Amino acid sequence: MSWTIDPHATRVAAELFKPHRPVVKRNDSQYVIEATPYGRVELISLPGGHFLAAAESPPLALPAVEQARLSRDLLGHLQRNRRLQWKVVLGGDAAEALHHLLQYDPPGDGKPRLLTWLPYACKLIQRGKLIGRARLPVAEQLAATIRAHKDGDPLPALVGPPGVGKRVTLLAVAERLDMSAVELPLRRIFTDRILQTPMECFLDTVLVAAKYAAEDDLIAVSDADLTTSLPPNSSQQAMLELSRLPNVALLTSSGSWATEKTPGVVPIACAGLADMGEASGLLAIEEPSLAFVGPALSMICRAASLPGVGIIPGRLLYLARLAKSLTAYDDSSRPQSLSPDEVAPAISIGQDAWREHDTAV
Repeated sequence: MSWTIDPHATRVAAELFKPHRPVVKRNDSQYVIEATPYGRVELISLPGGHFLAAAESPPLALPAVEQARLSRDLLGHLQRNRRLQWKVVLGGDAAEALHHLLQYDPPGDGKPRLLTWLPYACKLIQRGKLIGRARLPVAEQLAATIRAHKDGDPLPALVGPPGVGKRVTLLAVAERLDMSAVELPLRRIFTDRILQTPMECFLDTVLVAAKYAAEDDLIAVSDADLTTSLPPNSSQQAMLELSRLPNVALLTSSGSWATEKTPGVVPIACAGLADMGEASGLLAIEEPSLAFVGPALSMICRAASLPGVGIIPGRLLYLARLAKSLTAYDDSSRPQSLSPDEVAPAISIGQDAWREHDTAV
């Protein structure tokens, strides 16, 4: 068997496994990473653009649902070489697979963060600024409830329609609390599986999060209303397990779930933008090359608004970008002005797309 050093993957591994000096060797679609905190790590190509990661001392055992994907020959290879199954990750090559394996974000002590231990978690990245007078007190209230929460206390739930800025608000809170935000998406965790029920997968994930969460990890549980899809006893148990996590907040678009169906939850309404001035400020940051003629801006502000919520930032930006894309314009580097006639088709498309959701809510 002929092994060659993969220079690119070795450079990536050196960044991910500081201060170790790993070397990545390749043989066809199989990679071995030597000198890591977990001993020798092996990446073995699987169908569908995935890799199986195995190591001498992995930090987390492979979930049972993933083990079912492994062939008998592969399991025999791991046993002969004394490798323990770690995680199945996406990746076109070793470098990409390593990023997905670790999602490395070292804190001050240099230890891997919570993302290393949770296969279904993802890091929240700030993609926008928290703009708006009504949104600042929401962030302050959420920060206060997160600080006050202890084992078993009521959980803060940030409630609002898609696009209103729940994650942007949560990230502003994380910055205020000097924390790093990690999302646990229940829609991904509650997917039907062959060898593991949604509740079993949920409990595995929450127990690992409770064990390995650092003091500066803020855990955001998105689509929290999906707990109602479980049997009643399991739904209550799920909420109890979530309430035991440190520094946790729920995210949901279902206002009725947060206010009527779930005891032990403190609902906090996530506000939108209050007026056209705040909308203009957001557009100036996100789409600085756009200008609006006459009542064009007020038209998209009205179309992006919901009663009791305000102007929804995600909808506002979608309409502005859609209007820009629908308008023939040769030079995208120059400022572009949108007239009322040019934004009208975008508004029609957006309103048709949102009507069904708004009716359901």
